[in-house]
Amino acid sequence: MTQGNTRSRKQDSLVGKIVWWNMLQIRQRLIDEYWWNKLRELDMASGINRPTLRSMSAQKRVQFIHDVTPLVRDELGPLSYFPEEDDLLPPSKISKEQFASDTGIDEGRFNELQARHQIPNVDELVAIARIGDVDIAFMFNPPKDMLETDRKLVLEPVQGIVHEVPAHRWVLWVRGMMNLPGQTGSKYLVETASPSIKKITLSGNARRSYAVIEREMSERTKSSVSAIESARDEMTDVAKVLNLDINKIDPFDVGKSRNGYVVERGVKITANANLLAGHLRKAISLSGNNTSDRVRLKTRFIAAVGGVHQSLVVIIKGRRLIG
Repeated sequence: MTQGNTRSRKQDSLVGKIVWWNMLQIRQRLIDEYWWNKLRELDMASGINRPTLRSMSAQKRVQFIHDVTPLVRDELGPLSYFPEEDDLLPPSKISKEQFASDTGIDEGRFNELQARHQIPNVDELVAIARIGDVDIAFMFNPPKDMLETDRKLVLEPVQGIVHEVPAHRWVLWVRGMMNLPGQTGSKYLVETASPSIKKITLSGNARRSYAVIEREMSERTKSSVSAIESARDEMTDVAKVLNLDINKIDPFDVGKSRNGYVVERGVKITANANLLAGHLRKAISLSGNNTSDRVRLKTRFIAAVGGVHQSLVVIIKGRRLIG
C-alpha cells in the first residue's frame, strides 16, 4: 500500500489491512473507555460497582450501553447515538482532542485513515501503540477470526516467489521467535541477534577499505548488547539456574546491592533481553530441524531453555535494582 492512494482497501495487502484493523480497534477502545469513565463518576456517587469493559458479561454490556446512552446524547446531541442499531459509541470532543494530542493525528488525518484513503506512517503507528498500551508487534497481529482458523496470509512476492504463511507462523515472526518461509534460518538467528551498525558507519566514505568494513561488522556481532555473545552477570549460582532448579534461586532477591540507575545495569538488561529472545528463537527453530539425532536436538533445546531461565533472572534482578 502506498500512502495517499485512494484505491479500495480490497486491493490492499493483507498486512496493511491488519494494521488498519488494529488501529481502529485501539481507537474504539479508547472511546469506550472515555464513556465508561464518565459513567463511572456517576456510579461512584450512587454506590454502583460496575465491572470494567474487559470483564463485562454480555448482559452487563447491554446494561452499560443503556446507562451510558443519555450521557452520550447529552454531550453530543440527541441524534448522535442509536444503540438499538448496533452503532459504536461515538468519540466525544474531549476524546478527539486527546487522541490528536497524544498521537499527532488530528481529526482530518484520522478521517483519511478511517476512510481507507491512507495508512499510518511509522511515527503514527508507534504513537497509536503507545496510547493503546500495546507493543508494536500487536499492530501486526491478525484479528481473532484469522488466528482461530490459522488462516494463511499471502505475502507480497520476493524475487518473484509468493509465500502463503499460516497465521501461527506469522505470529512467531512478528514476535521475533522464528523466521518466515523464504528466509534463511541460520542468517535469521545471527542477524536478528545483532544490533544495527551505527549510522555514521552507514553514511561514511564509500571507499572504505575491506579491513574497515570487516572491523565494523565484527563490532556489530560482538557488541555488548548482542544476543550472540553471552553477557556476564553477578550471580554466583549460575549453575543452579542452568539446571532449571527454580526452587534454589530467588530472582526477586537482590541481596545487599544498591538500588538506582546506572548505565551498566541498563546495558546488561538490554543484553539479556536480546539473549532471552535469542534463546527462544534457538529453541523454537529446532522444531524445523530434520536431523534424526534426537539426543543432540534435546541437548541443544535444554541449553536454550537454560539460557532463557538465566536471562530472565538477570533481567528481573536488574529491573528491580533500577526501580
